[in-house]
Amino acid sequence: MLELCSGGGALLIYLARNGFDVTGLDLSKEMLALCRTAIAREPKDVRDRITLVHGDVAGFALRDVYDFVVFEDDGFQYLLSSEDQLACLESVRAHLKPEARFLLSFSHAPRKKDSDRYDPVSQIRTSRERWVKPDEHGHIEEIWQGFEKARLTYPGELELLLEMAHLKVEARWGDLLRRPFRDPAEGGYHYLIRRDDAR
Repeated sequence: MLELCSGGGALLIYLARNGFDVTGLDLSKEMLALCRTAIAREPKDVRDRITLVHGDVAGFALRDVYDFVVFEDDGFQYLLSSEDQLACLESVRAHLKPEARFLLSFSHAPRKKDSDRYDPVSQIRTSRERWVKPDEHGHIEEIWQGFEKARLTYPGELELLLEMAHLKVEARWGDLLRRPFRDPAEGGYHYLIRRDDAR
């Protein structure tokens, strides 16, 4: 399995604890360092199932192909242009085995915060963020704070990008409990995707 924008490693570690071999790809060296620290606390059999790679999801070339690729928790929105989004999707397709699946999950609605700014032309939201994590004693430790940009992508736009990348939507849901797809302006959406080898 491959996770894109694997961050601090919560999903990677969960999957490895459940017996999956997983690779995490992330552009942030700081997040990879945090992830390595978290992995180091795990038993050897869990550590041995996890591989970390420093790289950009907007165009990557790994040695392996995968049965399952996951890109969740809004990481896709950090690709601020349709060109970068398409390059990412094309890279995903190149790393999918013929019968593999790709889960893409993200939210759409701009958050209502005093610090948010939204440009409807570029579809980019800028917001002040503060990232924290618990230390080994359970105390909250600040990792980073600053401004974060995210591009809001509409379903029709995403589905056109998927088609251009020779990917096909198998299912789409309103949440990960597979409830019906709803108005994305009210929250997130989740796509299960496969290769479109007929194109």
